[in-house]
Amino acid sequence: MAKTTGLLRGFDKAGRFVIPAEMVRTLELGVDDLLEISCDGTTIYLRKHQPFCVFCGEQDEKLVSFKNKNICQSCAAEITSVV
Repeated sequence: MAKTTGLLRGFDKAGRFVIPAEMVRTLELGVDDLLEISCDGTTIYLRKHQPFCVFCGEQDEKLVSFKNKNICQSCAAEITSVV
């Protein structure tokens, strides 16, 4: 279950809101990190983006980028062996 902070945030005129610094630290977010935003009914979900292989879904630190798509080393080797 999600941790409730008791903090309330409103939106500015551009539709933005500020994520509390404590949550940024908890998620270990840095300046270049991306957030995935999704919703389900009336709930908005934010989570730190983790790159994944477009073929198998593996989340690996050693992904290879090909035409702006991430591919794990296993899938890259399999593709190479087919060609």
